[in-house]
Amino acid sequence: MNKRVVLLTGRLAEKPLRKVVSEMSNVDVVPLGITVAAFMTTDYILKNYSPDEGVSRVIVSGKCKNVDVVRLSKMWDIDVQKGPEDLKDIPLFLSGGGVRKIRLNSYDIKIFAEIVDAPLLSFDKIMDYADYYHKSGADIIDIGCIPGHSYKDVGKVVSALKDRGYMVSIDTFDRDTIAMADSAGVDYVLSLNSYNMDLASSLNACPVIVPDFGNLGMNSLIENVRNFRAIRGDKKFIIDPVISPFNVGFIDSIVRYHRAKELFPDVEMLMGIGNLTELTDGDSTGLNMALVSIAQELGVRYVLTTEVVNWAKGSVREVDIARRISYYSFAEKLPPKNVSGLLVALKDPPFSRFTVEELRSMQREIKDRNWRIFVSSEGKICVFNRDKFLLGTDIHKIFTEMQITDPDHAFYIGRELYKAKISIILSKNYVQDEELRWGYLCCGEED
Repeated sequence: MNKRVVLLTGRLAEKPLRKVVSEMSNVDVVPLGITVAAFMTTDYILKNYSPDEGVSRVIVSGKCKNVDVVRLSKMWDIDVQKGPEDLKDIPLFLSGGGVRKIRLNSYDIKIFAEIVDAPLLSFDKIMDYADYYHKSGADIIDIGCIPGHSYKDVGKVVSALKDRGYMVSIDTFDRDTIAMADSAGVDYVLSLNSYNMDLASSLNACPVIVPDFGNLGMNSLIENVRNFRAIRGDKKFIIDPVISPFNVGFIDSIVRYHRAKELFPDVEMLMGIGNLTELTDGDSTGLNMALVSIAQELGVRYVLTTEVVNWAKGSVREVDIARRISYYSFAEKLPPKNVSGLLVALKDPPFSRFTVEELRSMQREIKDRNWRIFVSSEGKICVFNRDKFLLGTDIHKIFTEMQITDPDHAFYIGRELYKAKISIILSKNYVQDEELRWGYLCCGEED
């Protein structure tokens, strides 16, 4: 005789849960008296449910924060687990697959993280930036210099960064600065063109070859590559066709990258995506995801970014996440959707809310005066206990109508109402007593 699996739930989730597992054998859905399963506690379950001899496994919702499955397992002497929070993941979980989780361990794009205007910073500040960028996922620490000026301390900085085990690049056209950095063991030089191509003969570092100033066409890049090869033969180099900001030649620059890949299929390319995140009034999370995906599809193997303007803070970490998502997406030949929600930070991945009608039904089951706070599918804040049902978007009005006198309780309710209001403004999911979700900004990786 096959043992049965029991899914404990509340009344509101009973019907959708039955539908999800309708084709699975030996799975029973058992609704308890509570309306919402997430409100169940260990003692409540022990009081209202006891498994019979045919049950081998009991599953409670992953949203049950106050249920001790270890205690229940010992009390009943059977396997008790917390399942996934989302109903759609139940079948995979029951079949032994667990909750679907994509491992984003692989990528093939390396990150240059530029320390902008490094000569204007103290030595310690440069080291702090380097450590921060490395921790954020940077592969190469880029020392950004001041155009038209030499950086006399560049050798000291390069040596210190190398001593810390970092790959290092120097971002300048200045001959003296490049020579000093190269002597100190810098790994990459950004950049060479006809202006300073004479350095190619003695350069130890890997250079990035770019078009000439004021001439971003392919002919200039082709000529500079030809000259470098004439000087250094098979020495490794990278090309940067130079990406332009949106509305200032962006499309032409993408065409240039595509053409460069056709002309130099065996040469790796760099794309300075910081040109766009820094020069676009928009949150960097979505921009970085889009730009890295463009780079992935073009075959770009290096990107350069930085974090100067405030809306681009966190870009190195975002690019690190984006390169993993885009690598998986490109390999699977799928859009980068439902892969990871880490870069969905301002808003939220898909979620569902109760309707006002469902919340009114829930209120009719309430026997106490404790306040429940929800955001309805109609975009209203809904607050209720056994005596009152308040609905609206004005949190000050709702708070006044609640008539709370205890200072501690007033602070708690005020915080929850404000969270609910934010969730409406930003289309985020609100769950009472839980923090709002902020993607990668508040966690290392998704649960």
